[in-house]
Amino acid sequence: MRSSFYINRFTILLVLSFHLLCLNCCEKSPNKPNGNGDNKFEGLCYGPHRDNENPDFGIQPTSSELSEDVAFIKNLAVSIRTYGATDNLEQIPSLCQQYGIDCYPGAWISKYECENRRQINNLINIANQNLSHVEGLIVGNEVLLRKDISEQQLLDFISEVKSATNLRVGTAEIWKDWLDHPQLAQAVDILFVHIYPYWDGIAIGDAINYVLAKWNELKAMYPDKEMIIGETGWPSEGDAKGAATPSAENQKFYLSNFISMAESNKINYFYFEIFDEQWKSKFEGEAGSHWGIYQSDGTIKQHLKDLVPESAQTGINRPPRVVDPKEEELPLYVYKDGCDPLNSFYASGWMGELEKYSGADSNGTNPKEIIDELCTDEHFSGESCIRITYAPSSGRWGGIYWQFPVNNWGFYPGYDLSNSISGFDTVKLSFSVKGKEGGEKAKFKTGGIKDVNLDYFDSYGPVSTGVLTLTSDWQKFSLNLTGKDLSMVIGGFCWVTNYNQNPNGCTIYLDEILFEGSMRGNAR
Repeated sequence: MRSSFYINRFTILLVLSFHLLCLNCCEKSPNKPNGNGDNKFEGLCYGPHRDNENPDFGIQPTSSELSEDVAFIKNLAVSIRTYGATDNLEQIPSLCQQYGIDCYPGAWISKYECENRRQINNLINIANQNLSHVEGLIVGNEVLLRKDISEQQLLDFISEVKSATNLRVGTAEIWKDWLDHPQLAQAVDILFVHIYPYWDGIAIGDAINYVLAKWNELKAMYPDKEMIIGETGWPSEGDAKGAATPSAENQKFYLSNFISMAESNKINYFYFEIFDEQWKSKFEGEAGSHWGIYQSDGTIKQHLKDLVPESAQTGINRPPRVVDPKEEELPLYVYKDGCDPLNSFYASGWMGELEKYSGADSNGTNPKEIIDELCTDEHFSGESCIRITYAPSSGRWGGIYWQFPVNNWGFYPGYDLSNSISGFDTVKLSFSVKGKEGGEKAKFKTGGIKDVNLDYFDSYGPVSTGVLTLTSDWQKFSLNLTGKDLSMVIGGFCWVTNYNQNPNGCTIYLDEILFEGSMRGNAR
């Protein structure tokens, strides 16, 4: 034990000496992100979300915000990678073309089938625009880590994109998942490898060697495959993770020495990330929102100022987003059909004992076993309907709200229908429903989302059917909203039931759920 004490003390002194040497080198060599004067970073990860924007709520940047960012990034990086291809993010590759930045656009693959289809279609469309600055395509980011879809489903998406485009196609996973999934590695043209010493609890003094060791391990396993470090970085604030401690000093040390190591070993990389993103703290803690070279408002982190090109040291003005209610016209569909673009709400508000299944698998239960919005067995109209299968536990209840934006319990404003309804004599929410066997019981309602601790809430309701006993035939019901204040609509529709109503469980089907108005006897 004595010998280990002396070894540890010697190691600490050696690390501190090396650390100070690197910091002194940085002080003597300003404006050198990669050791070549004012040269830009080879690659940076671009997460575009400003304060009060959150992809988990569907609040994506505006077109003007993206344009402002990319115009600034041209001074900072040769290449960027992105993380989505819908809801304005598909505009980024064209902006990169305009400003002369190489781009690896990504499709965000999740557990939501309809959104995945939009992402893949848009990624293929981007590729087929033949933009000279689009260097390759990334299908999914840490999909296997999150277990959003199976490896085979991911392979199918990759195969589809490769068949439909002429660009190199890859996916991005942490280093361990690349070791564990050789079939995936063989299927892609590029392995985007994520190596984070911080998340793996590695001390800052060992971090660079750790990255190189994992890189070499993968190169030995896949010697003929193109590899890029798709993400790596160090947070400037947050909780310690094992021996890894976030700090401004450690972030500067890591950025400076990682770039030098990557250059020396001819490793292509995307460093994570350009801007802090406030929304990431929900799942990653305080560290999650402090990975950026710049703060979320666009201010350069002063401890990193001498590591970026002089033309990028002044930063950029990125004020917080102000999100207003979204004005819509009637009819407004909660659910029309499968992946129909007219579907305007999301079945994201899981309640009661169903809350534990919201957004993720739990105890081996897939959410699709409870609700399937692509059911083709019993549809009332179109090609699909909603199937809900639920067996309440004794004394328990469950329900689902269809919300806008997604996952919204009052964090953001919803729809404003006040101007739309002014021209109608009557306004209602209508829906069609049936039970699998007949005799199933449930309550249906609209509105009523109100959390006193949050800023936004439904301006009406809840307006409810009361408990309905269903038949095995389709029936149409409506909730009268005439005279209601529809200036804030968050909870568009809700289904709820309990053990007393369905002690043996139930399966019900829903279709054609919409807000509609009528004037002089004509529904519209």
